[in-house]
Amino acid sequence: MSHASTQAGWNEVADWYLKQFGPDRSYADAWNQLLKPLLGNEKVLEIGTGPGILARYFLDRHPGLDWLGYDYAPAMVALAQTTVPEARFEPLDVRELGTQSVEYDLVINAFCSPYLNAAENESVLAKLVALLKKGGSLYWSHIEADYAFSGREWSSDGKIQMDVWYYPEGWLETRLKALGLTITYNELVVFGRPHKVSNKHRIVIAKK
Repeated sequence: MSHASTQAGWNEVADWYLKQFGPDRSYADAWNQLLKPLLGNEKVLEIGTGPGILARYFLDRHPGLDWLGYDYAPAMVALAQTTVPEARFEPLDVRELGTQSVEYDLVINAFCSPYLNAAENESVLAKLVALLKKGGSLYWSHIEADYAFSGREWSSDGKIQMDVWYYPEGWLETRLKALGLTITYNELVVFGRPHKVSNKHRIVIAKK
């Protein structure tokens, strides 16, 4: 499976994605849980930032947040910078995420994990935890289904293809506990129609 096709797909649909999902508040309960304890000056790292939907939601409520977002698709990065000019966005393949001199109060992986396989996600998870301050929070979500269903998927018109990875119930929770984090929020969001295989999105918030 190729990550290049996934990158090309996201570049292609960036504008459509913002129009389609920008107003969507299906995850607002979890987002608001993250917002509750914030003072408004925290350092935030988001991977798979897309067109800046989550950053816009948070900075509308806490304009003083120091927000850095990474995305694999340059078109998404450019759109996010337009959508949220007060934040910083950079192109990055999160598999190459390295150590940094700064630690973050909040790290977010809201939309990246379905496009990484299990070994890649485990590596990214460990790196994000290492970048998190003691007492900071991690937000992570993935599509929940049997891992065996993972594979290449095409858009309805057959023009765009991406590799999509699914994760079974308990996959994330087990790994968070092994990394020493305490789960503070765990929600399963069920949509009316499946995304190809599953209509269940697992959202977990954990504290270091």
